[in-house]
Amino acid sequence: MIQVEANGVAEWGRKIIEVYMAWYTFFMTSNVLLLGWFASRDSRHYDSKPLIAVSSLFIVLNCLGSGSTWMVAHSVGHIAPVEYQTLILYAGYANIAGLMGNVLIWAYLIFLQSKRKG
Repeated sequence: MIQVEANGVAEWGRKIIEVYMAWYTFFMTSNVLLLGWFASRDSRHYDSKPLIAVSSLFIVLNCLGSGSTWMVAHSVGHIAPVEYQTLILYAGYANIAGLMGNVLIWAYLIFLQSKRKG
């Protein structure tokens, strides 16, 4: 009975990591593509409202993603086999650093846009 419960927990842990990594990969790719698109445009010649709206949305989503990353790393990391606990926690913190780096870049784009307006 205990083995069945342990296998169920392990299966949940694997599924959580699988879904999380698919989300993280898609989301980071979206961040980089949109950041590159906005950063490569000369914003003096177009309406800045889309940039500010998208930047604000991605700031919120990256912050929420950082929270969920922390939750996944700590909940799955503590039930993972000992050999993988450090790896899971380190990967979680590295992912949080990437997401928060995105926040800084999005905020910088908003700052640049507001500076150009003023």
